[in-house]
Amino acid sequence: MTDAFQFTKTEFSAFSKLLVRAPRALTKAYGMTLNDLAYNARQQSFKYIDQTMTVRSKQFVSSKLRFERAKFSDGINNMQSVMGSVGGPRFTGWREQMDGSDMPRDRAITTQARRGSTTNRVAPRARLRPGKSWKSPRSYKGRSRTAKATAMLQHLSRIKYRQPFLVYGHSRVQPGIWIFKAGKLTPLQLFKRSVTVKKDPWINNAVRDSLRAHPFRRILIKRAKKELRNIATGKLKRM
Repeated sequence: MTDAFQFTKTEFSAFSKLLVRAPRALTKAYGMTLNDLAYNARQQSFKYIDQTMTVRSKQFVSSKLRFERAKFSDGINNMQSVMGSVGGPRFTGWREQMDGSDMPRDRAITTQARRGSTTNRVAPRARLRPGKSWKSPRSYKGRSRTAKATAMLQHLSRIKYRQPFLVYGHSRVQPGIWIFKAGKLTPLQLFKRSVTVKKDPWINNAVRDSLRAHPFRRILIKRAKKELRNIATGKLKRM
């Protein structure tokens, strides 16, 4: 004996809508899953950078770590959600950590420029700001660049000059921003000196840890169930 499933007109209409709307719901569930994964990876990146790098401004890190949401209209086969860092004129997006390369700017900033701590920001007076006036060797007389730089250092030391100044052209003092501190010549920034960053593929590690904590399959099933429930209750919104 075979059981027959009987449908009323209302039930059949609801079932027909389910068949029509389910693919759209699953597409949305897939897109939301990608968005969840990208968001989770971004959050994990915050944690990873805070634990492994010197963070001087959490607001700066937050502004440079972004993710783009998936576009549901692209369909399951083409949609993607992107997470990563955003660079700028003076920032590469932690690219050096990814491949262990040199910093693009050939300047080495000392702890003295950061008020004695590596976690502090560079003091305003130790920055090379456009239009800022600096004491430099070119204002002094001498037959050679070294002679001019030597004359400047002797004069500034004699008058107990307390502000930073530029040094270049000296045979024994590296080009950079220097200051007299307790009568001793102290560097704040050293020019023409490359800084090699230790390799740390932070984004790969952050994504790996994020996927371990939030597996793709688990999120997809959760999202799919929610969207199918929305169909059953009539709450599915247009994409």
